Amino acid sequence: MAKLLKLRRGTTSQHSSFTGAEGEVTVDTDKETLVVHDGSTAGGHPIAAEDMANVSSASIAGRLGTDSIATTKIAGGALPTDVTIVSANITNGTIATADIAGDAIDGTKIADNAINSEHYTDGSIDHVHLSNNCIDGDNISDNSINSEHYVDGSIDNAFLANDCVNANKIADDSINSEHYVDGSIDHQHLSNDCIDGDNIQNDVINSEHYAAGSIDHEHLSNDCIDGDNIQNDVINSEHYAADSIDAEHYAPDSVDDNALSHTGVSAGTYGSATAIPAVTVNAQGRVTGVSTNTVNTTTNLGTSTASGSVTVTSSTGNNATINEASGSAAGVMSVTHHNKLDGIASSATNNGSGSLSSYLPLSGGTLTDNLNAEHIIPNANNAKDLGNVSYRWRNVYTNDLHLSNEGHSNDVDGTWGNWTIQEGESDLFLKNNRSGKKYKFNLTEVS
Repeated sequence: MAKLLKLRRGTTSQHSSFTGAEGEVTVDTDKETLVVHDGSTAGGHPIAAEDMANVSSASIAGRLGTDSIATTKIAGGALPTDVTIVSANITNGTIATADIAGDAIDGTKIADNAINSEHYTDGSIDHVHLSNNCIDGDNISDNSINSEHYVDGSIDNAFLANDCVNANKIADDSINSEHYVDGSIDHQHLSNDCIDGDNIQNDVINSEHYAAGSIDHEHLSNDCIDGDNIQNDVINSEHYAADSIDAEHYAPDSVDDNALSHTGVSAGTYGSATAIPAVTVNAQGRVTGVSTNTVNTTTNLGTSTASGSVTVTSSTGNNATINEASGSAAGVMSVTHHNKLDGIASSATNNGSGSLSSYLPLSGGTLTDNLNAEHIIPNANNAKDLGNVSYRWRNVYTNDLHLSNEGHSNDVDGTWGNWTIQEGESDLFLKNNRSGKKYKFNLTEVS
C-alpha cells in the first residue's frame, strides 16, 4: 500500500505568527497553497496558485516592467474608465476636429482674444475669444453686423449696424465723426470736433443730441442746457443761450451791469451818524429798496431811588428802571438786604453752610452738639481749665494719664514733677518721668 505524506497545516492567520524551520513546507488551508519557510520570516513565503487566485493585482502590476505589455494584447476600446490620458501623451495635431463634439469645449476654457480665424469653424466660438484679425471686413456687407457678432476693433465701422456699438463699451469723449455710423453712438462718447456747427441750424438742437462742447452755443435751443449738468462758475456769457443757464453757473464778471434789469433803487449813499439805513432784498438777493431811520439819542440823564429799585431818568427819552435782584434775574440791592448784611464783620468768611448752629463759635456762645476733633490744645500754658468748680466733666476716658507742672511748683514742698499713670492687667503703675523710677499702687480689693 502507498505511503501517505501529511504536512503541517494552518490558516492564514495562524501562519502569520508562525516561523517554520529552514526548508520546511506547510499548507495554508485558507489559500489552499504551500508555504516555504526560511527559519526566520514569520508567515513564510506562500507559493502562487496556478490560476493566480491568491496573488493580488497590485503584486502582479508591480512585477510588470515598463512597456512589457504590447498594445496588440489589449482589446480595442477596452481601457477601463479610470484610465486618464494626459496632454503629454497626445501628439500635437493628432486629434481631428471631427472627433470633437460641438459642445465639447467650454468658452470659459478659452482665453479672450486668443483664436485666429484659421483655428475655428464659423459660429462655433463666441466672438470674445476671436483675435482682432479674425474676421476680414472684405467678406462682410456694410451695416450688417450687430455688436454680439464681432470682436472690438476687428471689423471696420462701415460694416457695423446702428445698434452695433454698446455705449457702455466706449470711453466718453473718445470717438471722432469718421469713426462711427450715424446714430449708432450716444452723444456723450463724441469728441469735441465730432459735429460741425456749420451743418446745423441755429437754435435747433437739444441737449440730448450733442456732445458737450461740440456745438457752438448759437445752435442750442433755449432749454438745451440743464443747470444740473454744468459745474458752478465755469461758463462765460458768450457761451450760453439766453435764459438757458442758471445764474450760479456764470463765471465771475461774465454778466455786466447793462445785462441786469433795474430794481428802482436810486444810486447813492445811505446812512449817517444820525441815520440807520433800512434795506429791502428780494428772494433772489437783489436790493429792491433803501431808506433811512433816525437814530434816537438820550441826553440829560438823572437817577431816582426807591427801597427796591433804581430809575435812570431822561429828559428826552424813556426812563430805565432797574429793580431789586431776584432768584432768577440780576438787579440792585434793596434796603432790606442791605440791613441784613450791615452787621457782618469786615473779616467774616463763608463757612459753607446755611446755618451757624452746626459750627463751633469763634468767640463765646455754646456748642450744643458733639465736638469731634483730633487735638484740643489751650492757647496758653497753665492758664486754661477743663471744666470749673461748678461744672465738672462727668467721666474722663483716657489711656495713659500724663501729669506735669513743669515751670511751676506745688504748694506742699515747692517742687515740680512729671509723672505718667499707666494701666496693667491687675495693677496701676506710676512712672517718674524725671528720675525714670517706676512704682506700683498698693490697691485693696473691696469687692
